[in-house]
Amino acid sequence: MIDLIGRAVTVLSREGFEGLIRSTGAYLHNQFLFDIRIRGRSYLNAKRGHRGLDRPYKRILVDPRRIRLRHGGYFNQKKNLGKIKAGAWDKNVYPIQKSPVYIGLKQRFCENYDWKDTEYYKYKTDILEKRSKVNNYYSVSQFEERLDYVDNLYKKLRDQGYKSQQELDDGNWDSNRHPLVTRAHKQTGEVGVNISRDGQILHNDGIHRLSIAKILGLDEIPVQVIVRHKKWQEIRNSLLTEDKISKKYKYHPDIVNF
Repeated sequence: MIDLIGRAVTVLSREGFEGLIRSTGAYLHNQFLFDIRIRGRSYLNAKRGHRGLDRPYKRILVDPRRIRLRHGGYFNQKKNLGKIKAGAWDKNVYPIQKSPVYIGLKQRFCENYDWKDTEYYKYKTDILEKRSKVNNYYSVSQFEERLDYVDNLYKKLRDQGYKSQQELDDGNWDSNRHPLVTRAHKQTGEVGVNISRDGQILHNDGIHRLSIAKILGLDEIPVQVIVRHKKWQEIRNSLLTEDKISKKYKYHPDIVNF
């Protein structure tokens, strides 16, 4: 309760009454209502004949090297987990290697750059100059506190191995970005991916952990599928009714982990 009151006071002082209302609504959704939304979607998907979606929070193991493209948009994991979506959204992609976050983390951990000289730092501080807030940070000095968290994240993944969010306690979350760790954070906090019409795995969220996993050369990490293209789900549906799975899809993580 003390944490809730402290968070409310902080939001009120920084974002005013409207910000407090938004923050309160988000907390109530993430702590109590999100599970109804996600499980309701799973139920409706099954009624519509879609297969393999009965465990919406399931993690699948993926080789980080297989995730080469990033979705140019963004699907909120807590609201869109398990969604099936048609359209051209999966065409809006770009290489992860061109992400300023990936470039900056590689400069930091592979080339020993000072944070202030990295593309990551320049990218985030440029955004802060244009807006009053980015990732729950309100100033450059506050964002610089984030850099210690990223340094520690890298060291933990290097020295202790990659752990799923459910294996971690609340103290492992960035307290500035996530001052209140809700049930939704723990249930949907993995690296998030979307799957395109032809089965390509597209990054959606968790760019820091994915980038570090790539830098460290990890063989596999747990991810959650947020949105599947309707055409890909139709392929999954058909595979579940066939005796044998074609070689093309036999080792796809979203098929192997049915």
